Amino acid sequence: MKDFMKTKIVNIILFFVVLISVIVLISVKGNPINFRSFVVESGSMSPTYPVRSIVFTLPMSSYEKGDPVSFTLAGQTVTHRIYAVNEVNRKIRFTTKGDANKATDENTIGKENIIGKVVFSIHYLGYYVNFLRTLPGFLLFVILPLFIFVVLELRSLKNEFGKEIDRRANEKVKQNEN
Repeated sequence: MKDFMKTKIVNIILFFVVLISVIVLISVKGNPINFRSFVVESGSMSPTYPVRSIVFTLPMSSYEKGDPVSFTLAGQTVTHRIYAVNEVNRKIRFTTKGDANKATDENTIGKENIIGKVVFSIHYLGYYVNFLRTLPGFLLFVILPLFIFVVLELRSLKNEFGKEIDRRANEKVKQNEN
């Protein structure tokens, strides 16, 4: 019974490690609903999103003042809050600002620059995500848990097959005795 409980606990832990890893990897690479995640690399959104938090975004049909958004500007992804919405030359332009910054961002952005609105975040998960993006992190948190899970499941199957073989052998012995 003790071994059974240990195996189940290890399986549950491994399941959650792999689940979190897969969710993070899928959201980093994008998916059909454009659910994305980004690691906060600077303190400009502290304390709302501390450095190394991970923010999860979804594209919206419209954005308003006060919305935290992730956007691309000059090839970089930035997460800041919409500070003002203006119309310039019949186009909507957004002025953004980091919560910890004293001034607004120098450049305004258009809707085409916005990747999505931040829908939730997990503080400090970015440390894990950044490590997961490395080969040692991928091996340690994805491949190794999967390997352990498979080995434990194969061992469990072997035990079940052994029990079934013993049961059938006992049935044959009983039939031969009659």
